Amino acid sequence: MSFLSGGLPGRLVGLEQWCVGYARMSIAQFVADPEAARFHWIKPARSAEILADPFGVETDGKLTIFAERLVHGRSKGQIVRLDADTPAQPAMLRDFHLSYPFIVEENGQRYLVPEQAEHGRLSFYPLEDDQVGAAAAEIEGLEAIDPTLLFHDGLWWLFCTKRRAPNAALHLYFSEKLFGPYRPHAANPVMLDPAQARPGGRIIRLGKTLLRPAQDCSHSYGAALSLCLIELLSPTAYVERIVQRIEPGQLQGGFAEGLHTLDHTENFVIVDTKRHAFSPIAGPLKLADRIAGRTL
Repeated sequence: MSFLSGGLPGRLVGLEQWCVGYARMSIAQFVADPEAARFHWIKPARSAEILADPFGVETDGKLTIFAERLVHGRSKGQIVRLDADTPAQPAMLRDFHLSYPFIVEENGQRYLVPEQAEHGRLSFYPLEDDQVGAAAAEIEGLEAIDPTLLFHDGLWWLFCTKRRAPNAALHLYFSEKLFGPYRPHAANPVMLDPAQARPGGRIIRLGKTLLRPAQDCSHSYGAALSLCLIELLSPTAYVERIVQRIEPGQLQGGFAEGLHTLDHTENFVIVDTKRHAFSPIAGPLKLADRIAGRTL
């Protein structure tokens, strides 16, 4: 498939395209040496399609990936199931945009908690045998972009950005229960920096260390990942600092122009990478996306 670089010509006549990769290794090994990962890549079949925001479920050593699928100019984002052997299978389709299918587990029950800010609420969908059930709980009025959950020190923490500043302002909420109610952090927004505000995947726990993957959108959307060391997390204070940057070019075999999601299970690491794929009708498709309010 022909494609152009991410410079100005590529962006004018190309479509932003993402693919998903997974590697059998621990997250600790990946953080120590991202270039050592040997990824298997699941790439879109055509230039107008993206596969992005991957999150994994591992059962008895078998990996299932949930990701966003979007076709430029034709559809809002939907959630699909991916593996190496079969085409993308629909998992969730709604009349509003879905992306970032974060997976959280409590008491042996897994829930898929996708971004659905366009719908104006946050929903928890049970996962049973890799099938998505009806919402078990919903939080009204929370337009969370890239919602990322963490249980730490007896509280559930919700990291997200908002539709008004999706790449620049990190908001934090906390609750005693997974389904809420969630209270806003006293210092919201707790981070104002496009280099590290927007969540970029599951928070990594290495012993007592917490590393928050964050998208670097300082120069372009989803250009790379910043790993942010969480130094202080309480209902009244939050402190983090960037300790590592992972570039798409460090990852063997993927696209080289962007990297904005990192997830992991016990035995797998999952990422996505970006390029600009040539399309003779890129202009009309982008215009259709803007008119319809479609986002990646």
